[in-house]
Amino acid sequence: LIFNKKLFFILVFILISNTLRAERKLLEIGDSLFIQGKYQLAKSYYDSLFYEYNTFTNSLLLKLSFIEDYYGNYEKSIYYLSIFKMKEKNIDAEKLLEKIIIENELNYYEESDFDLFKNYYLQYKNTTLYLLLSIIVILFSINAHLYLKNKKMISIKSFFLMCFFLIFLINFKFSREGIILYDNTFIMNQPSSGSDVFAILKKGDKVKISDELDNWYELSLNESKKFIRKKNLLLINQ
Repeated sequence: LIFNKKLFFILVFILISNTLRAERKLLEIGDSLFIQGKYQLAKSYYDSLFYEYNTFTNSLLLKLSFIEDYYGNYEKSIYYLSIFKMKEKNIDAEKLLEKIIIENELNYYEESDFDLFKNYYLQYKNTTLYLLLSIIVILFSINAHLYLKNKKMISIKSFFLMCFFLIFLINFKFSREGIILYDNTFIMNQPSSGSDVFAILKKGDKVKISDELDNWYELSLNESKKFIRKKNLLLINQ
C-alpha cells in the first residue's frame, strides 16, 4: 500500500512536470514565431495554450488580441482584451479596446460603478484570498498554541468571520458576459428557433448573461429576458 501511494505521487509529479514542459515549449515556439512576424503560425501555438491547456498570461492575451485584430477578427480581439481587462488594469489596453469598439460601432455597454467594482475585485481576487487565508492560518496557529497552554484564545469572532468571508468569496460568482461571435446573430424572444426575433446583433457586441439553458443563454436586454444560441457567443468570464 505504501509503495502504491509513493508510485501514485511519483506519477502525478511526472504528469505535472511533463505538462508544464509542454506548455513552456508551446509558449517558446509561439513567441519565436510572433517575433518573426509569422502571426498565423504563432496563433496556432497560442490557441493550444489557451483552449487546450486552459493556461495563459496577460502577455499571451495581448498577443492573441493583436493577432486577431491584425487579421480583421476584431470580435476575438475584443474577447481577449476583455479577459485581460478583468485581470489587470492597463491604460493602453483599455484605449485599444475603446478604439476597436468605436471603429466598429459596437454595442459594448457602458460600465456602471458595479462593473468597475467587479473588474477591480477580479484583478485582486487571488491576492485577497491568499491574504485572508494567511491571516486565518496565523490566527488558528496562535489559538491552537494558546489552547494547549490553557490560556485564553484571542480574536475568535474575527477568525470565524474571516472564515465565512473566505468561503463566500470563493463561491461567489458575478453574472457572466459574452462577446457575439458572428455577424447577424439573432436574439430571440424565446429559447426556440421558431420564436420571433427580438434583435439582430453584430459580431463584437457585448451582452450580459442572466441564465443558461441546454443550447441557449438567457440574456438581460432592455430589462427583459431574451435568448441566444450558445454557439454564437464567446464567454468572457466562465
